Amino acid sequence: MWASRARWLSCKMTTVAKERTGERIGQLDDADLTKLNQAIIVFLGLA
Repeated sequence: MWASRARWLSCKMTTVAKERTGERIGQLDDADLTKLNQAIIVFLGLA
């Protein structure tokens, strides 16, 4: 059902109440998590 490699968009961030989240559908490896963190820092203007 899900593609083997999903995409995330750091420019489409929003908050969601924990009660509205469902089952976890995947996870990021260390390299992708680092890239996401860097993109969020740039998006928030902290870099």
